[in-house]
Amino acid sequence: MTNFKSKVLISFKISEDAKIEINRVLGDIADIYMLDNLRPQDRLKVIKESNAIIVTRPNLEFTDQEVSLFSGKFIQSFISGIDSFKLNKFPKDVLIAHNGGAFADPIAEYILGIVIDSYRELNSRYLKLKKGEWDQFSPTKSISGETCGIIGYGGIGKKTANYLRVFGVNIMAINRSGYTKDKVNFIGKLSELDKVLSLSDIVILSVSLNDSTRMLINEKNINLLKKNSLIINVARGDVIQQKALYSWLKENTEAKAWIDSWWREPITHGDFKTEYPFFDLPNFYGSPHNSAITEGSFIKAGNQAAENVKSFLENRNVERLVALDDK
Repeated sequence: MTNFKSKVLISFKISEDAKIEINRVLGDIADIYMLDNLRPQDRLKVIKESNAIIVTRPNLEFTDQEVSLFSGKFIQSFISGIDSFKLNKFPKDVLIAHNGGAFADPIAEYILGIVIDSYRELNSRYLKLKKGEWDQFSPTKSISGETCGIIGYGGIGKKTANYLRVFGVNIMAINRSGYTKDKVNFIGKLSELDKVLSLSDIVILSVSLNDSTRMLINEKNINLLKKNSLIINVARGDVIQQKALYSWLKENTEAKAWIDSWWREPITHGDFKTEYPFFDLPNFYGSPHNSAITEGSFIKAGNQAAENVKSFLENRNVERLVALDDK
């Protein structure tokens, strides 16, 4: 008797270590195809016959005609964000899952590094030393006793909170339910954002981007922040209004902002640029959206995505499902 395997399609150029991990999890139950390796004349056939597809940005990886063939399939995102998905073009019977939490460890480490560097002025003291200035006794700040507001208390937010608690940081958090079993000093919904902004010394944006979080930090509420607070964005660029952030940083020279997720990036937009001269500001810092990129991080993401696909193929409950109306 012949055992028929399912078909799984990977639609993006994947790292070799993640590919090996996905094959390890799914190889016994599915034939795995790489979209880049298909002949143009075979694309539609393989897409139509695939039971599950692992994607990153399907609006860039597939044509609208190809997306229409997703009916009845399981679409598993390799990354956590699905804000680039054109959900209105997806068939109504498609199942979509994000990969939230897969990169929580490296991103939380990145955030912790920024907090420590900002408070202890590690880089600025090095630059002084490099110029021959021996600044030994000007005090820096301790993070112990500070309050951190985490806007988006999911995998990244929880892992970050675990790290910061070790240093005696108080945690205020915002999530969709306004509830958590974790030991936090405050938990609330987005309706209580103003309270968290006004009481926090550190604000971390790790929330998903949708209609309710787009321009979440804007001209109306950014001045609720303390004049010397630190804001870190590892969410999406459009969670913050550019003009509001630029004006706030210019007016509050003791404040700092670190941006890892930008408003316009090469992968999604074709180039990198900002609408305001942020890099002219001495209290602005950034990185090229690499907070998640560490050795081995793609292996974990591949494992989590593949295990969810395996659950679908074996008719078990899948995790992290996304509603088509989740805009």
